[in-house]
Amino acid sequence: MSQNWVGDRVSSENSKDEMTLAAGTKLGPYEIQSPLGAGGMGEVYRARDTRLNRTVAIKILPTALASDADRLQRFEHEALVLSALNHPNLLSIYDVGTQSRIHYLVSEFLEGQTLQERIGASPLPLRKVIDYALQIAKGLSAAHDKGIVHRDLKPENVFVTRDERVKILDFGLAKQTDAAAFATDGATVTGRTPTAAGVVLGTVGYMSPEQVRAQPTDHRSDIFSFGAILYEMVSGRRAFKGESSIETMNAIIKEDPPDLTEGSAYVSPGLERIIQRCMEKAPERRFQSASDLAFAIEALSGTSSTKTGQIAAPSISPHRAAWIKAAAVLVAVVLAFAGGIAYWRLRAPKVVGNDTVVLADFTNTTGESVFDGTLKQALAIQLEQSPFLHVLSDSGVNSTLKLMSRAPGERLTNELAREVCMRSNSKALLEGSILNSGGHYDISVKALDCQTGDTLASASTPANSRDNVLKAVGEAGNQIREKLGESLASVQRYNKPLEQATTSSLEALKAFSDGRKAQWQGGNAASIPFHKRAVELDPNFARAYASLGMAYSNLGESGSAIENFRKAFELRDRVSERERYYIEASYYSFATGELEKANQSYRAWIEAYPDDYVPYGNLPLNYFSLGEFQKAADSARQSIRLNPGSMVGYSNLMNAYLDLDRLDEARAIYDEAIAKNPDADFLRELRYYLGFAQNDEAAMRQEVEWAQGKPIPEAELLFAQSETAAYRGELSKARELTQQAEQEVRRADATETAALYMATAAAREAEFGNAQRARQLAKDALAISSGRDETAIAAIALARAGDTAAAQGLARKLDQQFPLDTIMQNYWLPTIRASIALQAGNAQQAIAALEVALPYELGNQGSERMHPIYVRGLAYLKANRGEEAAAEFKKMLSHRGLAQNSPLEALAQLQLARAEVLSGETKVARLAYQDFLALWKNADADLSLLKEARSEYDRLP
Repeated sequence: MSQNWVGDRVSSENSKDEMTLAAGTKLGPYEIQSPLGAGGMGEVYRARDTRLNRTVAIKILPTALASDADRLQRFEHEALVLSALNHPNLLSIYDVGTQSRIHYLVSEFLEGQTLQERIGASPLPLRKVIDYALQIAKGLSAAHDKGIVHRDLKPENVFVTRDERVKILDFGLAKQTDAAAFATDGATVTGRTPTAAGVVLGTVGYMSPEQVRAQPTDHRSDIFSFGAILYEMVSGRRAFKGESSIETMNAIIKEDPPDLTEGSAYVSPGLERIIQRCMEKAPERRFQSASDLAFAIEALSGTSSTKTGQIAAPSISPHRAAWIKAAAVLVAVVLAFAGGIAYWRLRAPKVVGNDTVVLADFTNTTGESVFDGTLKQALAIQLEQSPFLHVLSDSGVNSTLKLMSRAPGERLTNELAREVCMRSNSKALLEGSILNSGGHYDISVKALDCQTGDTLASASTPANSRDNVLKAVGEAGNQIREKLGESLASVQRYNKPLEQATTSSLEALKAFSDGRKAQWQGGNAASIPFHKRAVELDPNFARAYASLGMAYSNLGESGSAIENFRKAFELRDRVSERERYYIEASYYSFATGELEKANQSYRAWIEAYPDDYVPYGNLPLNYFSLGEFQKAADSARQSIRLNPGSMVGYSNLMNAYLDLDRLDEARAIYDEAIAKNPDADFLRELRYYLGFAQNDEAAMRQEVEWAQGKPIPEAELLFAQSETAAYRGELSKARELTQQAEQEVRRADATETAALYMATAAAREAEFGNAQRARQLAKDALAISSGRDETAIAAIALARAGDTAAAQGLARKLDQQFPLDTIMQNYWLPTIRASIALQAGNAQQAIAALEVALPYELGNQGSERMHPIYVRGLAYLKANRGEEAAAEFKKMLSHRGLAQNSPLEALAQLQLARAEVLSGETKVARLAYQDFLALWKNADADLSLLKEARSEYDRLP
């Protein structure tokens, strides 16, 4: 049945007899046309706005109820609440008024059905479920951002229009709290809806447990109700339904809804987990905001608002953005223990809610060292295949060990593992052992309650030879999964045999395990020999190739990284499903640059493993390249929520806030994270840039001092200082610091990073007008390494320095090597081609070449960020289009946190002054010159740019 809606539940039965206004009646400028229905808070009419000649809906408070102070107050409150909201998924209010003691509310006129009518008694198609759920979540987020809690969310109060737009209705029971921070004490605020102590508000069946108990509520109560609605959309039945209201309310408090797998269509683990998290009994275990909820749903939907056809892969960023690579590798290397906080759906609950488990090292009494560390690694790989079972991540283990004054990567004996389990608030400890009985091996695994030591589950499997040990470990892992409550269907669905998911070679797995340990203890360079040994022992060891690729990526060795990512991709059928998602996403991001395919892999990963923090930790890297910084922040928050012990989420969130110019929030995230891990080098580097953006010289010095004696961090901070010096016109100092940075990374065998430093210095020299030095530095860089990033930057340097033939050759090479890399095709190559055109004096061709870069020009591409904007501005100057040139340079200068200490940002100030002169804005130009000269007050006196700027300034009238 199609209905019209106004924001209150409409009863279509006998509604005409209840109506009090006749057709033609006027309320102000509104003329009543026909009744629509009646609800608990008013009567609803179709009307015409005589001023704008549009159809509207009017709700009136019946005269008989207007004398009821409580009814009148709630009616007025709904008008007040709705007037504060403006969102596509919330009912729009147009007007409110009183005439002849008739109180009325005017809203948009909607045609369609309630969600309750759409559901009926059968599940909705999964596509519709996701679409409607995402719209509801976004509407809730908008309301919650205004400090408004609905408190009566249910299918009858959700309306679906004929064009499939979803609207949340009926805010008659809404509570308004402080917009900045939701109140949780239930206090009454003047002018807001009061809630008497002990009064139950809401609709039975959709209330949260705290509503049922008549306790104070906040926005998380709406999230519980949302979960009940989502459950009903998926299953076609209510989540909580008893023979009476009392029974239903009792079920909300004490029981879980029936299992979604019983009688309903297929429900992905991701969607099921979202529903379960929404309906946690304790508010603190639910999603903590509707925006987080919307992000999780959007990840399932595959309908990200990222522009179609405008997606690019995150380049392996040079020098200053090495923390991005560090973040990626730190996420990658913990994959075997990918964890965080997860809900474990168990048929016979032993471990419930947000519990995690800790995995101890195996007790090895065989005397064979090949089993040391190897069997724990094998069991972790087997367990990671489960969407419902999660092991405390390596970062979580090492953070806990640090609090215990233990070394990271220390062997977890049963006793030590139990202490880690208790200190990390984990629930269960998994102990393993291997015995040798006359050439036959017995493998045992036992799950214990961390607090009591009680056995929760156990498994024992034999192996008749050494070659069958890995298979036996896999079988034991599957037994533990099932005995702890995972369904047999799930165990069978997510179960690739260990010898296929990893390697059949114990020696190769031993080398791989040692490499993971070395990575945590000594960094990426220390892990490479072990990973190389693993692939030498088993050339089909896909997981080892992936780890080797990410280690090289973190060290800036993009060529070696790409080679190993490609090998892992070719062997991706030889890994578990979870690892396959990681390999595919890494390959598309770092090897081919196909970010859309990478994002698809991430979304599939999240859907299959909704509590895995790894995809949330890596997604921001893509968003940074795209300039989608708010999305990067949202994903980073999810990563932190799922794994608070990992610094990856914190670094990504801090960087997102920097790029968004939310500097105070970036500082707050840094303080929170560094208190947990003072040695997080990428956070330290970001703190340097934050200090620069805030003119905090002391903070910058502090990070430089911290990095001394730490080879890679020291090199990164040396190069950061060189960029700062160049920003201030101190080019001689910048050159010295660059040479020191190069020497440091060469000592660490990071030759590609040394080439990146040289290529970037070449681009810097070109912009400062030192063409000969720029050409030589670019050629020297390419002689060391011809990887993707250094080649692109060197090509820009050569083009700007006048060697257009060499730049064209490099552009052709990059185009051939990376035809699918969207950042290459839409950021680097357009900038190279525009620079070549500009050098040839063809400004219009340069402007045209940069059109394709518009969607990406604000992306965070390392030190060369906003380069297309700068070159476009120069092209407009060349074309004598001063106003357009000024707009480009102003665009750069308006993004302080994103620009950081890029020398181009300082030069943009000079070019802005020139653009204002060209536009005839002499007074504005004078101020712009003054700002530039103030920046360069300590600049090298012999710089040609400085001399030109002073001369131009002196000539101003």
